[in-house]
Amino acid sequence: MKSFYLFVLVLGAGVAAQAQFTYIHPRPDSRFHQPKTNIILRAGSPLDEASVLNDNWLIITGSKSGTHQWRARLSQDRRTITVRTQVPFNYDEQVTVVVKSRLRKADGSRLAGLSFAFSTRLEPTPEQQERYRTSQIALYENPDRFSAPSSEWEYEVQLKKELPFDSLANYSVTQLDTTAPGYVFFNSKNQFYESNSNSVITIIENNGKPKWLRDLGINGQDFKINHSGYITYFNYLNNHWVVLDSNLKPIDSIQCKNGYEEYTNAHDIQWYPDNHILLMAYDKQTIDMSQVVPGGHPQATVKGFVLQELDADREVVFEWRSWDHFNITDAVSTVILTNATVDYCHGNSMERDVDGNIILSFRHLSEITKISRETGEILWRMGGENNQFTFINDTSNPPFSYQHDARRTASGTLLLYNNANYMNPQRSNVKEYLVDEVNKTATLVWYYEHPDVNGQMVYGRASGNSQRLPNGNTLINWGNLPLASTGLPNFTEVDSAGNILWELKFDIPSWISYRAFRFEWDPCSRVTYHTMEAIVKFNNTTLTWQKAIGARSYELQYRPVGQTNWTSMYVTQSRVKFNNLSPSTTYEWRVKTICGNNPYRESGFTDIATFTTMARFGETDPQPEFTLFPNPAKHSLNWNLLDEPDQPYRIRICDLHGKSVLEEEFQPGDAPHLRLSGLVAGTYMVYYLSEAESRYQPLVIE
Repeated sequence: MKSFYLFVLVLGAGVAAQAQFTYIHPRPDSRFHQPKTNIILRAGSPLDEASVLNDNWLIITGSKSGTHQWRARLSQDRRTITVRTQVPFNYDEQVTVVVKSRLRKADGSRLAGLSFAFSTRLEPTPEQQERYRTSQIALYENPDRFSAPSSEWEYEVQLKKELPFDSLANYSVTQLDTTAPGYVFFNSKNQFYESNSNSVITIIENNGKPKWLRDLGINGQDFKINHSGYITYFNYLNNHWVVLDSNLKPIDSIQCKNGYEEYTNAHDIQWYPDNHILLMAYDKQTIDMSQVVPGGHPQATVKGFVLQELDADREVVFEWRSWDHFNITDAVSTVILTNATVDYCHGNSMERDVDGNIILSFRHLSEITKISRETGEILWRMGGENNQFTFINDTSNPPFSYQHDARRTASGTLLLYNNANYMNPQRSNVKEYLVDEVNKTATLVWYYEHPDVNGQMVYGRASGNSQRLPNGNTLINWGNLPLASTGLPNFTEVDSAGNILWELKFDIPSWISYRAFRFEWDPCSRVTYHTMEAIVKFNNTTLTWQKAIGARSYELQYRPVGQTNWTSMYVTQSRVKFNNLSPSTTYEWRVKTICGNNPYRESGFTDIATFTTMARFGETDPQPEFTLFPNPAKHSLNWNLLDEPDQPYRIRICDLHGKSVLEEEFQPGDAPHLRLSGLVAGTYMVYYLSEAESRYQPLVIE
């Protein structure tokens, strides 16, 4: 059946090198890479960092761009090397990577050298870029547009003309019983206007009363508390994930890298307590599909899938692409491969498994795929055209179709929301499988489908999710319900016996939520750093910050820069005025939230902020002049002091949040020189600290 194949992959690295490098990116002889891609090499055992930081072990040559200067770093696992070139590669060139036999393991032994090559993508024309843009809008408007026609599509078009545009969904709780503890988190939007409908991220109590909500325009998809404890949602305007702290204030944003920044995808983000982050991108390429399937479009826009793992330093340490592992013809038969736009796999969820590997859900393959995080190879494929599993206790054929949101539960089973597109009947459900990965069996151990409502089956043609809650209940979001339906639920919580405990429905069926979650959320919130402000006047200084959620009081600590001990004070207000601080002195300060005494709960301290008091009238600054050069700097930093130091001192470099990123101690007579290895481009503060005095100057690193 699958007789047309687009890619033949040839691994060019030698056997000995492959044994020592368990993962190589880009995959040898692979195609379609972005010019900004990095190079990743993962060894089977820890490496000697000094040999990695040496500049004589690697040669990178582009067939058009020539030999590249590069910079390498050793990741926290001590086995993964990431390499970035100083300038990107060219479009449409072959890149050759030669690894000399000069890298050493931690035990001192050398790694065998190897060489491999990969190719960058063709540069998109303006016409192709416009097609890429419009195909993305089409996907937001109708997720099934690239599959077989929907029987209700004509009805949808007519209803779309009649419904008024609104930015906020009305809803009602239709069933209320004893549920799992916590609040329900979701975003609502109108499925008629997914590319421009206002999205409201919402936290509600069981009775439907809003705890907190914000109208974000078109933004807000996949609103949730991530594994890291931070809250995330997607921003379509900037193609990045917004990070909120526990005060629900934006503190960060996250995007894919390696040239996929603007293609960062809204389907899922997984951010783990070790600060590693899984992201996905949709990679559009123009491909002559007439060479792949009969009648294929000669200039088709084909969407590939890219998974990236960022480490705690936000560097790509793992990248996996559907181009390297799937055939376009792996798509199920209802995906139309002769269209001008082909979305052949459509990844929609990702999950780190208990063994550290990664479980992916591909809607247009009707497949759950597990890949090795160590090597990048596929470990198994469940469902779809390439199914490797025998299903036990599941008589459905196929067992699932166009599924969404495959997750490993705390008990080790695999839980997924089965949209059931093109199944007979089209009735969505939740399935839980006990997976034997050795014998390739999937035993259905739990199953839920909603009873008919007013003679209608509950069917979500797209989106949706299921969440196994800590007490064993399951929260289900049914996704995009039929537009001709009346009274169908949008969210349902059931117990293990399938009893409905809680249910919510939007007033009109065009309103949907991409995912919905229940979280226990009673934060003792850390003060949000960017709300901290020092108001310095001639004779006083006032420190302020915005109130933290759950705060009963605060511990404020401050000290002159260079001193070891903090002065602490406890306050109930988020504003403190000082009249007796030393003049012409730079102070550090930080704040901790205290949320009560029974039980006692407190947050961590904020990052350290700084301020400098004014000089008294008539005073001159007694501190010596402190200057930096070069500024801007790249690889190293020097400094001058008006008076030669006669005692040990420290040079501390802090980011703009006050967090120390590099610090080194110097003795009198030492060369005033510091290497800036590992610091990314940006603006920093550099402090000269001694027992007698302190100075600081801003520094720009290019």
